[in-house]
Parts: sequence; C-alpha cells; structure tokens
Amino acid sequence: MCVELACVANVVALRDSKAPNGPTLILSRRQFSRLADALKNT
Repeated sequence: MCVELACVANVVALRDSKAPNGPTLILSRRQFSRLADALKNT
C-alpha cells in the first residue's frame, strides 16, 4: 500500500494511491498530527 496525503483547508485526506477510487480517510490537522506522532513512536 502507498499512502497519498492532501492538505485541504483544515483537514488532511489520506488514501491508498494504488486504489484511487477507494475510501478516503479525512482527519483534522490535529488528528493527523496525533496519528503521525503515534506512528513515529511504534
């Protein structure tokens, strides 16, 4: 899986770039920051 990110207004959208028509996860910038921090600490 390859992850693609897009920052739009106050949200960050994530999707699998190999499945562009698949689901998209939309997070606030704060939620994305928490997710990134959690992934760094694993």
